[in-house]
Amino acid sequence: MGEVKGTIRRKISIVLLAVGMLVLCISVCISIVGMRQTIRKSKESSRKLGNKVEEDTKDILIRMTENSLRMSTKEMSALSNEKLVKICENVELLAGYLSDIYQNPDNYGTIHFAALGQENKGRAVLQFDRMKNIPYEDVKQEAEKAGMFYETAKHIFEINQNGISSIYFGSASGFMVSYDDKGDRTLTLKPEERLLPADYIITERKWYKTAESSGQVTLIETYGDGLDKSLIVTCSAPVWNSSDELAGVLAIDIKLKYVCEEIISSKIGENGFAMLIGQSGQIISAPGMGEDSPGDSLESITSFSPQMTEVFKHLQNGTTGFKETVIGDKEYYMAYSPVAVSGWMLAVLVPKEETIKPALDSSKTIENETQNTMKELEEILRHMVFIFAVVCVGLMAGVFLLTIRMSDKIAGPIKKLTTDVRRISNGDLDYRTEIKTGDEIELLGDAFNSMTGSLKDYIINYAQISAEKERIATELGVAASIQKNMLPEGKVFGEKFELFADMNPAKEVGGDFYDYFLTEDGGLWIVIADVSGKGVPAALFMVIAKTLLKNQASHTSSPGEVLKNVNNQLCEHNDAEMFVTVFIARYDFEKKILECANAGHNQPLFCKEGETFQWLSLEPGFVLAGFENMEYEDFTISMNSGDRIIFYTDGVTEALNKEEILYGEERLEDRLNKPEVLEKDTPEDIVSYIKEDIRVFADGAEQADDITIMLLKIK
Repeated sequence: MGEVKGTIRRKISIVLLAVGMLVLCISVCISIVGMRQTIRKSKESSRKLGNKVEEDTKDILIRMTENSLRMSTKEMSALSNEKLVKICENVELLAGYLSDIYQNPDNYGTIHFAALGQENKGRAVLQFDRMKNIPYEDVKQEAEKAGMFYETAKHIFEINQNGISSIYFGSASGFMVSYDDKGDRTLTLKPEERLLPADYIITERKWYKTAESSGQVTLIETYGDGLDKSLIVTCSAPVWNSSDELAGVLAIDIKLKYVCEEIISSKIGENGFAMLIGQSGQIISAPGMGEDSPGDSLESITSFSPQMTEVFKHLQNGTTGFKETVIGDKEYYMAYSPVAVSGWMLAVLVPKEETIKPALDSSKTIENETQNTMKELEEILRHMVFIFAVVCVGLMAGVFLLTIRMSDKIAGPIKKLTTDVRRISNGDLDYRTEIKTGDEIELLGDAFNSMTGSLKDYIINYAQISAEKERIATELGVAASIQKNMLPEGKVFGEKFELFADMNPAKEVGGDFYDYFLTEDGGLWIVIADVSGKGVPAALFMVIAKTLLKNQASHTSSPGEVLKNVNNQLCEHNDAEMFVTVFIARYDFEKKILECANAGHNQPLFCKEGETFQWLSLEPGFVLAGFENMEYEDFTISMNSGDRIIFYTDGVTEALNKEEILYGEERLEDRLNKPEVLEKDTPEDIVSYIKEDIRVFADGAEQADDITIMLLKIK
């Protein structure tokens, strides 16, 4: 026995080590991947939580900001509206008072305008002024009558001194009576010397025209007071005479600071602010607009922030609302509410980043905490990997030692079994192996012991069987030789006929046979038969049938009578229930006729000189040894010089190829009638051709039945 390339011990060790290492590596990898996944999931969850907290906090803060701004805006606009309403009520009161003076002059006295000294400078006093083209004498009486509103105006001015800049009445006649504390060098002038600026036309002033056109108390846009540089709002109302004609317009200049100081100074977050916006989009008041701002250059809301053009459309609707807007490059949340009496809008703005700053701070805090947690988890993971590595080394050492012990335990008995088997294979069949492992290897050893005993018995039996088979083979060889010798010579060349026959058994001996012989009456008998089955039984039955047929033919001239007699003889003691098909014929050389009878055999093919082979249409009788007293009919065929007839057994037409296709009668007829076959002169050539064609057709397939062919030619 040759050297093995690898011992079982080594293979077991390698397998166990490989499995152990694989399991450990998979376990470590799964653990590390699982921890990595946990860290990643934790990080992702923290990020989602941070985003969720940020978004939720933003939403809450925005809603809180919206509610707060809406409330603040509403309160501030109500406060501004309340102050303006109060002034408007005073204007309406004074206008009504003056209207009553004009309509009922007899109920009122007059007031005399005199030059005032410098001691009145900075004090609230009643003053008179007229336009340059209006003569003093023309308006003196009317002015002195109108000045009777002095006491009421003084009272209103003193009560609202911080809010009112000036109270004045502009007459349609071209003079103005005013009460304020803005007296200057003109106080020393006599009333007839006091003139308004040359370009100051009372009836063309906006406050006058607005009251005249509306016919009621009105407010006009802000402008700067030329004396104290403060921003003011003018509230004016018409004064009617007894003819319901406009006698003039009473107006009160309101300090914008009085209206807005509480609004503008209000603390709205860290960087929030409020602003008043006029009907035409002017910013009436906002942080940074000082009292020295020029009165005719108020900034419009669209120039203040171009992005607020769209927002201003909502402001003009006079409704309360909340929107996002942009001022410069900064985003704001803005709430707005109308100041009803003036048609203005109050807007309160808070930077967006200030509103959502707590949400961003919370998100940042969560993110920082998440980063710190991830760092801690990564550190834990590194420690775990190190621990896994140490544990793996220890486990691998244990696996290695366990593998050595296990491989020795498994491979030792196998090695012993190998040695014992080698001894048995060398021929020591009496040796028995002894293995006590209590497992499959012990069963294998027992199986080898059992196999050794069986092998010893088999060798003895095989020797006996081989001897018996050799004896049977020898006997079969002798039987085949006897059978062959019982058949007449296959090739006959006589003066009157030529005959060739060939029998090829499927086994050592067969059931087919043929025979031909001459009788004393000068007739040529021809027999071809096929016994059921094959082998020795068929050969024995063939010998009996052949002998009986020849004996009967020697003293009987009718082929049908021969078959009848032989059938009755074969039926006696046919316990094996075998049968034989026979075609028998007798040729009469003088009469040139062939008498024949058929006992269940294949029909022969007949060929007249110069023609083709044709099937003989003979009615076949029943097989021999089937039933007793069967009758068989004789048929006569004229057969002259050159005529040929071919007989065969069913082994020819029932020959199979590898596809299990039959050779068949049609193929046999077709091959016999080929021109090159018809031209063949001797029976041997034709029979040899058919045998070769069958061999080629079978293409190596095993022969299933005996094949016998015989051809007779008359000369």
